[in-house]
Amino acid sequence: MLENKNMDTISKLRKSFDKQDMFKSICSFPYQIKESFDIEMSCYNKNTENFQVISKDISSVIICGMGGSAIGGEFARITLIENGRVPIVINRSNIIPDWIDDKTLVVILSYSGNTYETIDAYNKVRQRTTKIIAISSKGGLLDQYCLKNNHIRIDIPPGFQPRCALGYISSTTILLLMRLNLIKNYQEIKKQLKLVPKALKSMNLDKAMSLANYLNNTTPIIYGRENYSSVVALRFKNQLQENSKMMAFSNNYPEINHNEIVGLNANSDNFTILWLEDSFLSENSKIDKSISAANEIIDQSGIPRHSLLLNDLGQQHNCDSNSKSSKSYKLLALYESIYFLDWVSYYLALLNNVNPSSIKNIEHIKKRIS
Repeated sequence: MLENKNMDTISKLRKSFDKQDMFKSICSFPYQIKESFDIEMSCYNKNTENFQVISKDISSVIICGMGGSAIGGEFARITLIENGRVPIVINRSNIIPDWIDDKTLVVILSYSGNTYETIDAYNKVRQRTTKIIAISSKGGLLDQYCLKNNHIRIDIPPGFQPRCALGYISSTTILLLMRLNLIKNYQEIKKQLKLVPKALKSMNLDKAMSLANYLNNTTPIIYGRENYSSVVALRFKNQLQENSKMMAFSNNYPEINHNEIVGLNANSDNFTILWLEDSFLSENSKIDKSISAANEIIDQSGIPRHSLLLNDLGQQHNCDSNSKSSKSYKLLALYESIYFLDWVSYYLALLNNVNPSSIKNIEHIKKRIS
């Protein structure tokens, strides 16, 4: 909830700039995750025999998608990376790896069902494997192809822009991988996933408005931790670009300590660094020490730096100290972080006096290749 004074400001700006009601789309995020349980179960009940056939002898998973759809797969990969039974790879291209074979599960993510690169990848992978499951809304080419080729397609509700359907895409992908027995400790992860909708709806968003004001009129560089908050950094960068119409960049620790850290200097005008901090790893680990050393260099450079502690964004979730440090709790913290930063990008759009739903440049490119 926002304080009344912030709500008054946002309400006035919404009327002027949020013509397609992005506000409502972001509000739907918790409900999307809750609804995904029924969506996945309904698909399984209709396709039980096909699911049982597909689940046998899976040696790898490749998730094909672009843009807002691909982020859902990336989120699933990172939240499950320490619990996966097989490798999970994200493919953001119409070029497919040569190693795909009849033991590879291919998950096709295209919210619209019409994404050129993803449709092209689908037509290529179906020559290699029958283990194909698509996640999309109805009515697109992918819908037609799956029906023709007898491939399972999980229907998610239409009416959103792809980036606004992340709740559906990410949670449905996670539930799908659990269904196929590709995830260890899946009961604990499922339990935490069920906590997410309530946790998101109870979040205090006043800090989101404060962060939006802090980042306004700057070029944000967002740093996360590889294979953890890196997905939040990537998502927030994309949301700033699409919603807020701002240039933004993202990268990850410890990778930046091997290259980018050298390029940070006082001549970097107008940059603001946002470090997505967490406390899941030991403070004595070498990675944590290298991050602290990098932050010292950043502070000496004169570039403003703000730390956002992911663990502090949500409320208390009745988790004891052991569960708070567990792998499953990280899923909850990541969802909270993405939801919180989605609101930051929305408020920045209004502060920039732009329509958060408009994507004219993307639409121009799509018309050129159609």
